[in-house]
Amino acid sequence: MKIINTHAHLGVEAPAPDEMTLKELFNVSYVGWQSNLESETEAALTAYFERNSGMRAFHILARAIEALHGGGETLSPKAWRAFDKRLRAAYARGDGYQTHVLRDICGYERIVQDDYFDIGSGKIFGAEYDFSLRCDMFFYGYSKAALASCEALPNAFSEDVPDNIADYAKKLRAFVAAHDVVRLTRTRNARPYSIGSIDPNLPNTRLVALKVCMAYFRGLNFSPAPVNPERVYEDASPTNITAFEDFVMNELCALAAEFDMPLQIHAGLGQGERTSPIELLPLVKAHPNTRFIIMHGGFPYTDDLLNVLYICPNTILDVSWTPLLARQKALDTLCAAIELIGAERVVWGCDTKTVEESYGALLAANELMDAAEERLASEGFGMASIKEKILYENAKRVFRM
Repeated sequence: MKIINTHAHLGVEAPAPDEMTLKELFNVSYVGWQSNLESETEAALTAYFERNSGMRAFHILARAIEALHGGGETLSPKAWRAFDKRLRAAYARGDGYQTHVLRDICGYERIVQDDYFDIGSGKIFGAEYDFSLRCDMFFYGYSKAALASCEALPNAFSEDVPDNIADYAKKLRAFVAAHDVVRLTRTRNARPYSIGSIDPNLPNTRLVALKVCMAYFRGLNFSPAPVNPERVYEDASPTNITAFEDFVMNELCALAAEFDMPLQIHAGLGQGERTSPIELLPLVKAHPNTRFIIMHGGFPYTDDLLNVLYICPNTILDVSWTPLLARQKALDTLCAAIELIGAERVVWGCDTKTVEESYGALLAANELMDAAEERLASEGFGMASIKEKILYENAKRVFRM
């Protein structure tokens, strides 16, 4: 079955292939967000396995590693070094191993990559890919000092920062337009990246989405009618910064509609305050021609998500993350969403940095959809397979592939 993976960070903040170990693999995964492995002594490994025995992300990653590197063996503290040796050997073969996992084992026809440090990079181990433009830097563009504080900033954007709101809006549009019409070549660990230097050996990549992850830094209560956003140039007070951010968000919504691409918005887990999808309702209503993809199902605020999906036909549910973190919550949300709006406005992406965890995320997604089909069928819905829609057909339509 063909799959379009609509949300990936493959290779981002991950060790280089010659530095990849089993320990590093776990620490760069979702398991590492909650439980970092500091030592590989038998006692430390035993404690690590016991500590994470109830964590779904741990079990999914372990299953993927067993499938790819186990040779029929179960991952355990005693088998750790044998698995580590096999994993290192696989990565030592170069990009061919990772290409094999993505293309042949996962079956990804295309991948939408978000490399927030090397935007538009052309290095995903030989897999066909498009890219999503991480737009968080735009929210800091009222001054060079603010831009310098941004988590991920290509130098190409920080040059010639305007000192007024009208010229800044033009800069935003020009930056999106430049990425929309060229392919970018990747030079690993180089800053700045090059726009327009086309490598004929790279896949024919395209910008297919804009993306906002500001839920990690502020609430999603963006005003559709910001008041005096230009005042931030005179006084960078919290109130004026918020008005500027609201202005930028509305500009991005308009640009997404103009360039006919979806706007992916991270919702739910983040800073944990005012990040529920319901906070987006005024913005979504104000931009009916923009396709909003609400990332991660707004987990854990899934009831609010269902409200927004039902009210706003220009919203799309992204079910990445939740199958890896909380299976039952993911199942309840997906079934309720399909009952409310059908299966045509749902997409999936692995949202991972390594091919092992990407494969695990796909295993979890397949389990989720099998369970959803079974539950819906038992309730008399007579659902045909929803996998083709969620894993391929919807993405092809939403991302104009």
